[in-house]
Amino acid sequence: MPTGLARLEEAINQSAKGGGYSGRLGYLKLAADETIVIRFLTDVDDIITCDFYEWVAVEGSDKKPAVFPRRPDLLEDPSAEDFVVKYGFKQTVYKSTDLGPLAPKRKTVGLAVVREEELIKGEGRPKVTYKDKWSEVETKDGKKFEAREFITVNMSYKNFWAPLVGYYHEYGTLCDRDYKIKRVGGDQNTTYLIMPQREDEGWNEDGSSYAELHESYGYGKPSDPESDERFAYCPQTLQEWAEDQCSEQRVKYFATPSGEEESTSTPSKSLKSDDDEAGTVSPPPASSGGGSLQERLARHKA
Repeated sequence: MPTGLARLEEAINQSAKGGGYSGRLGYLKLAADETIVIRFLTDVDDIITCDFYEWVAVEGSDKKPAVFPRRPDLLEDPSAEDFVVKYGFKQTVYKSTDLGPLAPKRKTVGLAVVREEELIKGEGRPKVTYKDKWSEVETKDGKKFEAREFITVNMSYKNFWAPLVGYYHEYGTLCDRDYKIKRVGGDQNTTYLIMPQREDEGWNEDGSSYAELHESYGYGKPSDPESDERFAYCPQTLQEWAEDQCSEQRVKYFATPSGEEESTSTPSKSLKSDDDEAGTVSPPPASSGGGSLQERLARHKA
């Protein structure tokens, strides 16, 4: 798989030469001067760097433009079928309704949980710490759940991942602390200010803390669709997300006119999260702890 520091640094070197939450895996998207705090759940060895087709569409389709990893590059298999090519997608032309030849771009994507500031008051100056951000999710049947916000961080190298590589070399990991990120500017002149926060107390460099981080967020574990905590945990691993994003089911859905998809394809989990509201992603595992939902979530938030 196209993961790891060498792949990321290769992409950075190449780029230098020119060139509301609903309980699903969302995307990092900031407006000009907007700030977000995140905790990475994927370290450098698990972050994916590959070519992406961005904002591509099929001529005559009424579906919105979509983004897909380039499957042969993601799988590192030149013989793997490229479903975007198979179903006739073309590149949307910037600030135009025209479509042109496909022009994949190399991007790096990680997975993170959204955090928020919390002031701890005591003697002297209040202390700033961070906790998971929670939102209320309402499913189509009217049921309401509390949810953490998990996002994919799909960004370019020059103005985003390059400084993070520097922090990785400094700290030995990206996952031992929160990062405050501010977008400066917009359109073609965007830069990102990335500010690392304090290291977690007791973070171990032997890999145990990374495993515990994944365990605490239910990363990559079987889901329980009946759990009251169905949106409290990470619904997919990064690799599962990436493979699902370029699956034939998802590509075919975006190539099929509305009203015909039921007879031609079954939308995949990530596809539903693109188009539908809450409740469409298979939920993560239930907590083994007892007590009411409110009590269990309070323990998670502590």
